[in-house]
Amino acid sequence: MTTSAATRPARRAVALVAAAALTLTGLTAAAGSAHAADDPAPGSGGTVAIADTDATAQTRSLMRYLRDQESGGILFGQQHATDEAVSSSVTGPDGKPLKSDVHDVTGDLPGIFGFDTLALKGDEKPGSHTRTDEENALALAAEMVRADGLGALVTLSAHMPNFVTGGSFYDTEGRVVSHILPGGDTNAEYRAYLDLVALAAQSAQRTDGSLVPIVFRPFHENTGSWFWWGAAHASVGEYKEIFRYTVEYLRDVLGVHNLLYAFSPNGTFDGDAARYLETYPGDQWVDVLGYDNYENSDAADDSTAWVAAVVDDLEMVVDLAAERGKVPAFTEFGRNGDRTIKPSGNKSLHYFTELLDGLSASPTASRVAWMLTWANFGSGQIYVPYAGHEMAADFQALYDDDASVFASQTGDPYTLTATAGAQEPALRVVTPADGTRVTTATTTVRAKVTAAPGVDTVTFTAAGYEPLELAPDDDGYWSGTWEVGEDALTNRTVPAAVTATGGGHDLSADVSLILGSAPVLPVGTVDDFEGYGDDVALRAAYTTANATSSAIALADHGDGQAVRLSYDFPASRTGYLGFGKSYAPTQNWSGFGQLDLWVDPDASGHKLVVQVQAGGVTFEAYPSLAGDEPYVASIPWTEFTVAPWDTANLGQTLTWERLAKVSQFFVYLNDAGGDAPLTGSVLLDDIHATGEGEYVDPEPSADPILVDDFESYADEAAFDAAWGNRAKTDLVSLSTDAGEGEQALAFTYDHADGAWQDVARWLGGQDWSGRDALSLRVKGDGTGNQLAVQLGLGGGTYYLAQVPLTDTSWHVVEIPFSSFAPSWPQDLTTPISDEALGVVNELVLASSSQSGSGTFGVDEIRVVGGDAEPEVPDGTPEVLDRFDQYGATTDLRAAWNNIAEQEWGDGWQLALAPGKGAGGSAAAAFAYDFSTTTYLQESRWLGGHSWAGLDGISAWVDPNGSGQSLSLRFRTVSASGTGDDWYWDLPVPLTGSARTVRAAFADAVATWPAGIDPATRPTRAQLAKVNEVILMATQADPALPATGTFYLDDLEVGDFPAEPTEVAPAVTTQPTAVTGKIGTTVTLTAQASGLPAPTVQWQFRSKGAASWRPITGATSTTLTLRLAKAHDGGQVRAVFTNVAGTAASAGATITVTRTKPRITAQPRSLTVARYRAATFRVTATGYPAPAYQWFRKAPGSAAWVKVTGATSSSLTVKPRTTKDSGTRYRVVVSNSQGSVTSAVATLRVR
Repeated sequence: MTTSAATRPARRAVALVAAAALTLTGLTAAAGSAHAADDPAPGSGGTVAIADTDATAQTRSLMRYLRDQESGGILFGQQHATDEAVSSSVTGPDGKPLKSDVHDVTGDLPGIFGFDTLALKGDEKPGSHTRTDEENALALAAEMVRADGLGALVTLSAHMPNFVTGGSFYDTEGRVVSHILPGGDTNAEYRAYLDLVALAAQSAQRTDGSLVPIVFRPFHENTGSWFWWGAAHASVGEYKEIFRYTVEYLRDVLGVHNLLYAFSPNGTFDGDAARYLETYPGDQWVDVLGYDNYENSDAADDSTAWVAAVVDDLEMVVDLAAERGKVPAFTEFGRNGDRTIKPSGNKSLHYFTELLDGLSASPTASRVAWMLTWANFGSGQIYVPYAGHEMAADFQALYDDDASVFASQTGDPYTLTATAGAQEPALRVVTPADGTRVTTATTTVRAKVTAAPGVDTVTFTAAGYEPLELAPDDDGYWSGTWEVGEDALTNRTVPAAVTATGGGHDLSADVSLILGSAPVLPVGTVDDFEGYGDDVALRAAYTTANATSSAIALADHGDGQAVRLSYDFPASRTGYLGFGKSYAPTQNWSGFGQLDLWVDPDASGHKLVVQVQAGGVTFEAYPSLAGDEPYVASIPWTEFTVAPWDTANLGQTLTWERLAKVSQFFVYLNDAGGDAPLTGSVLLDDIHATGEGEYVDPEPSADPILVDDFESYADEAAFDAAWGNRAKTDLVSLSTDAGEGEQALAFTYDHADGAWQDVARWLGGQDWSGRDALSLRVKGDGTGNQLAVQLGLGGGTYYLAQVPLTDTSWHVVEIPFSSFAPSWPQDLTTPISDEALGVVNELVLASSSQSGSGTFGVDEIRVVGGDAEPEVPDGTPEVLDRFDQYGATTDLRAAWNNIAEQEWGDGWQLALAPGKGAGGSAAAAFAYDFSTTTYLQESRWLGGHSWAGLDGISAWVDPNGSGQSLSLRFRTVSASGTGDDWYWDLPVPLTGSARTVRAAFADAVATWPAGIDPATRPTRAQLAKVNEVILMATQADPALPATGTFYLDDLEVGDFPAEPTEVAPAVTTQPTAVTGKIGTTVTLTAQASGLPAPTVQWQFRSKGAASWRPITGATSTTLTLRLAKAHDGGQVRAVFTNVAGTAASAGATITVTRTKPRITAQPRSLTVARYRAATFRVTATGYPAPAYQWFRKAPGSAAWVKVTGATSSSLTVKPRTTKDSGTRYRVVVSNSQGSVTSAVATLRVR
């Protein structure tokens, strides 16, 4: 039963007593920064040690609220708290759509809502790829305001793109941090990204004008190496400096003052504060000391061990935060990897209460301000149980516990009195960052002075060089050019210092810099350690794992040097540490037969691990540390085995082919436990591959084609869209149990009596010709069932191969195409051919079961082997649609049905419009309604059409007064031919009149995936594989009507005609004079030449008038008029117009024919009473308009007498006596053409 949030009383703020501060000498001093030696601990109470001393009052209040845990407990937070969930969307407390499993279980919302800068590029909600980056920033701001209105606090993490390669945050190529620091070649791109962050923050404005305070958490989990800012990809000095730069750019340059800044490395640290603080940017740039840690091992039945390690680390974080007056927070937690929360069958069902109880039991760890878990991106990857899940009751218990705080209980975080504490004067070297290499003869030195007004002199001095006076520059630094000199670049380390004086300040900061490039070692030589001048240079060359960089140091070995790896394991006996390097590009060690290294052991018996990553698989060997005599360990490659944690590759061997691609080398020390010493060191030297191997050329003849590695799907919906070609996505889900990477496909089947169940991905004509095999990773379920793999080729033929599901570990299966057997049609007997593999339309994965049920996994589907693709031939022009062939709208929609009928589609917009197309033919009417969206799409699947070498797309478009925008969008394979397809837009403004538009492929801009350079254009290879054409209406101007219709016709792909020379109109057919009677119709015709074809507008000028006026609706070359009196003597003409000019025809005179009057309705005899009116009427025609004269003849009289004044078509009389009875009346109708007398009408009087 769900407990309503209303049943749980909101807490009042509770001030917690701050714990005693740690005395950790030097921990407040960041490398390269200057601080006073004996700073007192930061103030408490109303003074906050905030990084932004100009922060808004509410932001300062929030820091005090979090620091002092005014919420009365630990705030529970979740990423994507309102828009990603397994449960269905409902109406939220604010009347808006709400999708939240937390709300579905508890009736409440998280106390912290997590957002991410991925939204800025449309890669996550609330962003969209159909919006501009700026529009996405505003959408993000709106959702943060909504979160604030729902009672939640707001955090913003930053999974930023690779600013060097254009890849994602997981793309670790290019040492990105060094390029985005000041002076770096992509610093401008990074600043532009931060501009979007600032736009979102400064637009998060409440209705009262105040800004929502936001905790900004950039560069998280830097102690790992899975992000481009991680430990293996940036030096300690570089990391600190990019964090500081980010804060200063947002705070000081852009004036953003509603941010708190969070530092959040990834655990574990075994409670070691020195390791935690090794990359700490410094108190001036950090407000929140965060900590990320996920449980990922599913070995234990409960989470006791993991919780204990977390509590140990969080106690350290809380103490460090208290010492600095900062906020401690559990910035990310959850279960992933093997421990991912599954729909059922989970271990540690009381995970949430175990964790909360563990935190609550510690007087220190319980003082973390919040704990935030990740998003529920579909049922395959969740971090919070949904209603009805086997862990939902435990989550409800966490909610019911008074130690947790949710949105309804946050109180008022923004009204506390909080004064910003003064910043300590500081000086630091920005570039070159501490511990980095200077590889050029000249370099720019940048220093930063903060909180030190009056400084007027800043000097940089490097050992052996004259002092360099720095000057203020336009970017807020003190800078100057250091003439290092070519002869100084000898791979030596020099100490350097910067000093600042003036205004009563005397500041200094020290750095160590390495002059020259890293030593170039022969292929196969890991290191001989002779090329390092000191420990600074050594540590710059290696990444340390689970240790500070001080774990490695140079040591003497004979006449040269070795490396000393020192360990200090925790008493828990769970310690390990290591160091290593990556190779980009990979090295080829296949010519060597073994690995040699000199080892000086310490008789500790600890486990020494030598690790080589080759061909994407990690292999290990284990030289002994049992003795204390130095020895050379010679390890043949055959003694290397797959790392035990790499379960996906267990059983693989270190082949010569894999050795041709060595990407990483590491050395680890693992605590042996028992009586083994906790401290000590070992020496290593001369690590190199030796002996003779079997050399393999590492260059493949053709790169593998990636069909799917399942890493690109942000959520279950995206996965279902890709694998929904047979509408059976309930069989499959995304799983974090992956053969490689983070995600894989999990296929769950249930066959009581044996059957076939399948899912499929449409590939749309991929070219696999010249390739040898289909490779995929498979994890079986131990049954006797089969994984069926079916290929759908051009022409509708299918070929089948079967894979046993007996092996329950991840393993690579390579199926030669020659092993695929004919499958469909039933009479197909022809073996699969290389030519047929040139058009692969569909990949089918199926469970082929004898009986029973189970779940198997599939990952890393690739096409391997073969030669490179041949040169791309020109494509063939084609008519995509003329819209004339459809009998009804249903026929049209059947052809344009690739998006509308999908579950995630946006319905139908297209309808048939007869007579609306070019030249009066049928057209497609596109009706849009932007009331709830900013774009709508209709698409047609092409499945691999070739447009290579063609100019572009042409179409007849009638904007119909819309003013919005149309994109002629098309979908191709990616530039590499692997991974997600790319989408290209050719925009067409829906303004002006109906016309033919020509959109060149040379102008196409890639709009998906995000991060593609706008200057990129589709290649011939991409245009040779066009899978889909899309008509997309987008809202160009919200001020325009949200609804409307425009028309499309003659949609074609091909070469454009040569641009004609514009020619002004010239009248070729003049209109001629016309004559006709009133009420009849006459037709006039006029023609004109010109390029482009001119439009026409007929005009009329009345007789005797000086000006012409347009005839409404008269815009064709023929004009039909129904003649009226006003036309007589007037003239009409046709005015032709195009971009080159205007031409008017001669005037054609209109003459209305004169006619004698003719009576069409005679007057009738009438009978009336005395004094009653009697009206006689006559109707007559004639031109000019006739005149009337009525006559009267009295009873007994022979004379007709004119009735005075009776000159209209009617006559009214009032008889006074019966003597008037018998009076007769008639009327004479006349004009210039003659006259006519009416019949006689008699008046009778009663």
